[in-house]
Amino acid sequence: MITLEGLQELLKGEGLRYYLIPDQDGVVLSMVSDNQRYQFRILVEEDGRFLQFRSDAYLFCPRGHPNLETVLQVLGAANYRLRLLKFGWDPTDGEIAVYADLWLMDGELTQRQFGRMADAYMAILDGEYANVRAAVENGTFPEGMPGGDGPDPEIIDEL
Repeated sequence: MITLEGLQELLKGEGLRYYLIPDQDGVVLSMVSDNQRYQFRILVEEDGRFLQFRSDAYLFCPRGHPNLETVLQVLGAANYRLRLLKFGWDPTDGEIAVYADLWLMDGELTQRQFGRMADAYMAILDGEYANVRAAVENGTFPEGMPGGDGPDPEIIDEL
């Protein structure tokens, strides 16, 4: 289990700067890379039994967008390939979000585990950005990614 105070100690142990979220048990962090500036949250939920990393405004692809089919296929392929991170698409506003979930239940989260999760989350968040952005902007499926021959029109009939 983890508390907000425990999360703050883990963040300090990793040398990460953060801001408290006023109405939730969680923090907001920012990260700048060569690709983009990212903002994400780390939330303590379910009475400390669940920890979630979640991006804010990673990318958007609203319903009816001409490249939505390809975007959903790229997200699905990434979800199939990746272990820790999962991509989600909100059909109400088109937000593409990136999640990493950890159920703690009755265990304690160590500094080493947290550091590995934080490092992996930030690296993959940035590493997948170009692929997802290319799908949104150009409708392209990345070469070398499984299914990279392009979208299969049979997969998604209509949204």
